[in-house]
Amino acid sequence: MTDYSTLKSRALQLLGDPDGTRYDDATLQEAFRQALATYTRTCPQVRTEAITFASAGAEQPLEGLECPPLYLLEVSYPYPASDGLKPPRPACTLAYIDGAALLRFADGTTPAAGEQARLTYAARHTLEGLDGAAAGSIPGGHEGVIALGAAVFAALQRIHRLAGSIGAPPAEPERLRELAEKYLERFNLELFSLKSVQPLQGFPTGFNLDEWD
Repeated sequence: MTDYSTLKSRALQLLGDPDGTRYDDATLQEAFRQALATYTRTCPQVRTEAITFASAGAEQPLEGLECPPLYLLEVSYPYPASDGLKPPRPACTLAYIDGAALLRFADGTTPAAGEQARLTYAARHTLEGLDGAAAGSIPGGHEGVIALGAAVFAALQRIHRLAGSIGAPPAEPERLRELAEKYLERFNLELFSLKSVQPLQGFPTGFNLDEWD
């Protein structure tokens, strides 16, 4: 799996600055954070884990998960099913209270202490070497999309800095703007393509439109 250092080199190549003389590491780190966040909205990391409830109740803290959940895709409870069949899927919601994830059973289900549930949930992606991540989660073949997105966000940061800089090369902001627009179009097309080939059931759909929308 590709790490931050490798993808940083790819992004610098796209920016025409292979030696990194115009883009410092702080700029590139922020650019990769933005690229990962944008990519995650289209293709989140999907994880499945079993949890054990420490106490009884319809509200259960989600402690010990490997990644903070963004939203739930599926909850199976009880797990494993006592009859050996596929576990039921009760109605559940995810909430964050004071920064802590909380699983709420919305259909009157009340798990007992010591029982288990299996959660499938969406989480943010990580990139090895960025913000202390020991491992990355980007699927093989998607690394170029992340590098391309990072190039877009790095170029936008530099355009912003040059706008308030005395003595900046007059042609560079316009050249960077054209480059950023070209790469952004490619980035969005790549994300649209990825979203169309791996739709997620359970992705939040938002509000239903009424007759006036």
